[in-house]
Amino acid sequence: MLKKFLAVFAILFVFTAVWAEKISLQKQSTADFPYVYTTSYGQSNNDYRRCINGQKINSDFEGDNYTGSYYQNSPIHCFVLSYKKDKEKIETDSKNFLTNYRTVFKNFDEEIDKDNQRNWTLYIIFTDLENNVVASARYDEDVDSTKNSVLNPFNGVKKSVKKAYDATKKEQQKLK
Repeated sequence: MLKKFLAVFAILFVFTAVWAEKISLQKQSTADFPYVYTTSYGQSNNDYRRCINGQKINSDFEGDNYTGSYYQNSPIHCFVLSYKKDKEKIETDSKNFLTNYRTVFKNFDEEIDKDNQRNWTLYIIFTDLENNVVASARYDEDVDSTKNSVLNPFNGVKKSVKKAYDATKKEQQKLK
């Protein structure tokens, strides 16, 4: 009887440990990737159309493998990045890009929200060179992002986001 009880207890212990590890990994990956990301053409294309229907604020966003523009369409703001790669590589690179620059986009979104005194939605759209939409991501403030983001100031992302913010400030000044 004691052996059966210990066997059941051991099985429950292992099951609980595996379940706790799975929950821990889910929380960790969510913290590293605070976006709602999709490669669905329908959703990504809707996000893209919503973005480009707005005002182009800045078109000076460049990296090693892409060029891009920044758009505003109240109450959203968007970065549209055109990659110089094929679709499969864009999907991989886009996830890496979002992970590496999560803190940059978090800070940018906070500044825009503070300046406009309301919560704007931030989209990052990934296209190929012919503007065919490959993927889109919506920054989600409800997901905890970490302060340990990898920043590489040499490829221009941080500088380009700063330029987009400065251009936004100028547009706001014109409206006043």
